[in-house]
Amino acid sequence: MKDFIAIDHSVADHHKFQDFDTLVEAQVHIRDNLPNGFAAPNPGGIKEFWKVDMVAKTITPDPASASSTLTKREAQDNIHRLESEVTPRRMRDHALGTGGDWLEDQEALIAVEREKL
Repeated sequence: MKDFIAIDHSVADHHKFQDFDTLVEAQVHIRDNLPNGFAAPNPGGIKEFWKVDMVAKTITPDPASASSTLTKREAQDNIHRLESEVTPRRMRDHALGTGGDWLEDQEALIAVEREKL
């Protein structure tokens, strides 16, 4: 992504923008195409976690929201990984009583991850 952006509009976690190499390029684009937009330095990070104020014409990253969402994504990924390890063979071993406590331990790990959601 380039150093400057032109913001056309912003609603909730959706921001319509175009990036530019220079602030002047972004400002010219605004002047010629986006009467309600503004140009600003690129705040970096994931755009879904930007806080855009169309009135104040500012963009700031929201690390708290990003951190919370990324923690939930990580937990969901861990749940998928843990559940994929419960294979038919593991289920058979559990049903035959030869799998020890593996399945219960796995379910406990999954429960821990679900608490993060």
